[in-house]
Amino acid sequence: MPADVPTTAPVIKAQKIAIVNSGGYVMWARVHYKDTGNNEQTTGWSGTYTNPDRHVVDMSQAAGITTGCAMWPEMAAMAGRWATGSQVLYAPNGHTAVFTAKGATVNPWLEFVE
Repeated sequence: MPADVPTTAPVIKAQKIAIVNSGGYVMWARVHYKDTGNNEQTTGWSGTYTNPDRHVVDMSQAAGITTGCAMWPEMAAMAGRWATGSQVLYAPNGHTAVFTAKGATVNPWLEFVE
């Protein structure tokens, strides 16, 4: 492929988002999404959870979300910083997009796994 031809990453489509705590902290998580009017919305924060627990959000329950709406996870480390993950698209397909929270309280990040 010629160097000047851009490549595109595959579009991830999922119904649920899971955020697995693999970091050295206690954390909260939630999901941001664009509704049908392209307004940014958020789910409620999870309760606190530790490594190796996970929080799963079924976005089919979110108000105003339809197929193709962008959604992305956010996490906040207790006594630390927050991070957001990459966008995936909503689809009522039963698939779960899994993100792993890594790092320490001063440098957390979210990594897309599957």
